[in-house]
Amino acid sequence: MPRRGVDYERLRLVSEYNHLYKRGRRAYGQLVVVFGQKKPQGGLPRLGVSVSRKVGKAVVRNRTKRFLRESFWAFLSEIPSGWDIVICARPLIASASFSEVRGEVKRAFGRLFRAN
Repeated sequence: MPRRGVDYERLRLVSEYNHLYKRGRRAYGQLVVVFGQKKPQGGLPRLGVSVSRKVGKAVVRNRTKRFLRESFWAFLSEIPSGWDIVICARPLIASASFSEVRGEVKRAFGRLFRAN
């Protein structure tokens, strides 16, 4: 498993998230929506995670964010370099197990990068 913070970077600015929402490619699933776009300058992949209050209270949202980051790290070696990715949780994710979330993220990544 890759070391955290070394093999990828984070999306931090609201403008970066909004850019992906408007212009990025989308892959939909029952539990997540993944937005992605290849950066022209390349570099390490960058990750952003978005979990709204519709998912649940703070404890549930934080658990969901951990699940999504762990799923991203598990498939980091399969992500082409130079991609910005935002994973948005859908409300059904609150009752899902980690293995279900991980499988959903893998399928979404497959759809996102297949069109590349």
